[in-house]
Amino acid sequence: MPHQMLHLIIPPPAEDALVEWLLEREDIPGFTSSAVSGHGSSERSMTTAEQVAGRSRRVMFMLLLPEETAHAVLAGLGGEFGAAASTTGGYRPSPRVDWFKGFRPAAGSSRNGAGRCSCARGT
Repeated sequence: MPHQMLHLIIPPPAEDALVEWLLEREDIPGFTSSAVSGHGSSERSMTTAEQVAGRSRRVMFMLLLPEETAHAVLAGLGGEFGAAASTTGGYRPSPRVDWFKGFRPAAGSSRNGAGRCSCARGT
């Protein structure tokens, strides 16, 4: 079953409500959230302070879900949060990409003092 990475981007005041809603869903095994900054020309949704700073504070949720579940979550968001979901937030589904699949440490490599790992592409 193909999976999608679903990114939900919302204003900070809506964070607690969305966390509660996501946690109540039995079809979501877990998710990640983080504070992000939105940049763009959508001044209508930015406060004066955000316009001066050139960014608006947002919270991004990342959910790795089966494709059918991702569609159900998006439909549920529209039903639960209505117009607010489309005017104050955004979403972007993308196909799952296994970025690290097939990577392995290079022969004789180890972590260096800078905290980086030398890696070679596996086959």
